[in-house]
Amino acid sequence: MAWHIGEFVLRGEIDNRVRGKVTGRLWLTSHPEPLLLDLTGNAGRDLAGRCWQFVNLHPRPGQLEMLGPSLTGVLGECTASRKVKVPEVPPREARPGVGAPVLRWHWRNGVFIEWFCPRNGRVVLASTDYQLGMLSDAAWTMTEAESAAQQRAVKAAQLRAVESSESIWLALTRKPPGGPPRLIDRIHERLSREGPQADFERIVEEEIALRRRERLSRPPAPLPLPVTQPQNPDHPLVARAHALALRLLEEPSSRGWLTDELSPEHPMADQVASTMKAAIKLAGGLNGHPGIIRPEECAAALHWVRQAFEFLEDALCAAEDCSRQKLADAVWQIGVRVELTELAQETAALIEELERRQSRGCE
Repeated sequence: MAWHIGEFVLRGEIDNRVRGKVTGRLWLTSHPEPLLLDLTGNAGRDLAGRCWQFVNLHPRPGQLEMLGPSLTGVLGECTASRKVKVPEVPPREARPGVGAPVLRWHWRNGVFIEWFCPRNGRVVLASTDYQLGMLSDAAWTMTEAESAAQQRAVKAAQLRAVESSESIWLALTRKPPGGPPRLIDRIHERLSREGPQADFERIVEEEIALRRRERLSRPPAPLPLPVTQPQNPDHPLVARAHALALRLLEEPSSRGWLTDELSPEHPMADQVASTMKAAIKLAGGLNGHPGIIRPEECAAALHWVRQAFEFLEDALCAAEDCSRQKLADAVWQIGVRVELTELAQETAALIEELERRQSRGCE
């Protein structure tokens, strides 16, 4: 999971006047001295060759102990004109009600800077609330060839980060040979065994509680080695939702934010359970469809995916409560909220696509 620090930056200066090198200073709400950046790579064509600054119009306090006084690494995407989906109203005020959910986001230009360093992995600075200003004219102009080379370098850095993350979480979410069933598989097995009368929410909460007790009863173990990808993998949305749910189950517990004494209604527990419920519903609608879902299958898939969307909105509401009540590290919680928002956006877009496909099939 990336470190999203955009909300905690007061202002910044970024300099790409030297080809292949980006330096900068970031003033953070929690640091008296600026954070120094020294990155290899170039900014996007809108910022390449320039020195520019930005001011955060709505900064928020937050401790960023994981960031040292200086960071070296590789620049990823760096632009001041990235199209960003911005929610129009908070999730709690935008419930979908009965029927299909409606997209409640609009597009805005935003600053997006990411870099990859050995100390922190992927760090993202993104916001639509920054006020920008240029400190210099362009010292050089990026050519088409340089732009294409930079895009390839960005994709390569992003792919390495994704592969590193996926190798860990695939190992955690896949059933090892001869090992116990995965959490998601245990829930599906109980749902099948108990039949149509199965209490879905009770089963999910019981299995999550059992998983937490099992984790607490065994000594800490090193991260497992990556396992071979199965021939019938989960749908990407299912895999991402399940991996995020496991992170929410493991990381807050290890840091003392989530304990067995907390009720299921506690925002942190609700955040975990709602994300896992969304993963289960996505699995019910999407797993087993390696290709495009046919029109005659859309109705069944929509039944599951719409419920998944509602659980993702429940998880977003719980995430807002966690942030407001300061139940976890602010930077960690923002990363969770970003991932939940992306999952909700993609699920809503998938619902619209399935509805169009079903409509065309009925014509």
